Amino acid sequence: MRRQETPPLRVLVLVGLPASGKTTLAHRLRSIGWTWVNQDMLGNRHACEDACIAALAARQCCVIDRCNFDARPDHPTLNARNAAAIIHGFAKYFVRLSTREGFAEIYRAGSQRDVDNFVAYLGGGCYLDADDDRVPTLLFDLNGTLTSHTSMRRSAGRNRMRPGTHHLRRLQGAFRLGVFSSATERTVSAVLPMLEAAAEALAGPGAKLFPNWRLVLHRAHTREAPVAHKAAGGKAWDTVKPLGRHFRNLGRVVLIDDDAFKAVPGEEANQICIPCWGRDEPADDPALLLLVDALLSTLGRLGPADDLREHTRAVQEAVAGAWAAWAAAQRPPAPSGCRMR
Repeated sequence: MRRQETPPLRVLVLVGLPASGKTTLAHRLRSIGWTWVNQDMLGNRHACEDACIAALAARQCCVIDRCNFDARPDHPTLNARNAAAIIHGFAKYFVRLSTREGFAEIYRAGSQRDVDNFVAYLGGGCYLDADDDRVPTLLFDLNGTLTSHTSMRRSAGRNRMRPGTHHLRRLQGAFRLGVFSSATERTVSAVLPMLEAAAEALAGPGAKLFPNWRLVLHRAHTREAPVAHKAAGGKAWDTVKPLGRHFRNLGRVVLIDDDAFKAVPGEEANQICIPCWGRDEPADDPALLLLVDALLSTLGRLGPADDLREHTRAVQEAVAGAWAAWAAAQRPPAPSGCRMR
């Protein structure tokens, strides 16, 4: 069953030092249909509020660009002679944002690539569904699912790719493949080339596992885990992964993760939980092979009108049963810290 057919309404407040690129980003969003609310042009806060209300009433997303304290266009005082001193003066008064202020999400852009990815994410009405639903979407977690479950940085040389990543290539064509990780965008950007290299080392050159950057979701797309989860022993930094925020048709998207709590209430059937894999666990772990086989034999046989959520339990049980049989045959049995639902 589809969720709402109209794109979600968003209000984006740009925050940053003078000359940091806020207005440039606003112009890019304006080019894809957003309403630009700029105090330099409108004159005062009340006019900005009225413009924002009018935009939302017209079902338009709105980007608010009103950082400056006086009405001046294009920062004429920021010339080559005094720009650095002026920006430094503003920097010492800069207050970092917090969700405690009422923001639903906070996105940080530290590079042009961050900006490009953000605009691509917001483009097309903010939803990530395919143009049609004939090809469903699979989103894979990284840490513990496709890579070793570790907090070590890549520079420490301790990240490992889970055995069998090359099997994901067999899913291409039948599914759109993406990533939904709780890691930062920088970490995800570092790990994806490692996954591609691991697949190529085992299967030779071929199509990329994750060619569509719009389907690479990271920590900025997650939500803080519920208080009840943390009170029950969860970590303070745990997050959940809402799919309804990013996809209209929840019947055609599945999250594959090693932690069952990642599914938000109402989306439990959108998740397939597989055994967690750590950096010290067996190098012949068959979970990804078993997963791909189960996905193709179950979800891969469905038609474009079928709801994947009615079949995710069967896939999970098939993987869990086959993996348990493999683990039981090991001497000693392979450990698993996965929290299965």
